[in-house]
Amino acid sequence: MDIGNALFNWVAAGFVVLNALDIWKRKDVAGHTYPSAIFFTLWAGFSIFYFAGLQQWWTIWPTAAMFAANGFLLVLVFTYRRKFRQSIILGGIRHESMTDEEFHNDRYA
Repeated sequence: MDIGNALFNWVAAGFVVLNALDIWKRKDVAGHTYPSAIFFTLWAGFSIFYFAGLQQWWTIWPTAAMFAANGFLLVLVFTYRRKFRQSIILGGIRHESMTDEEFHNDRYA
């Protein structure tokens, strides 16, 4: 049972890493929700101690990987949400590839 659960947790950690890499690559959080990431981070943190108490050692490592991956995803989400909000506060939405002139022209067109 332990090895089966460990395999599912490795797959889950892999999907979280793919989501984090997508955010990192696009530098945008559109399509990603952070409340579920917060929940799954907390759940993985709890599960590390839970599975240790059950002595399910195979499951601890992928659960720790899932905890770390969700933590990384949350750092990216809050980093890029803040950048997006700052660009709105400054009066426009600026894409990473835009030059200052393009942003100015787009903003005041």
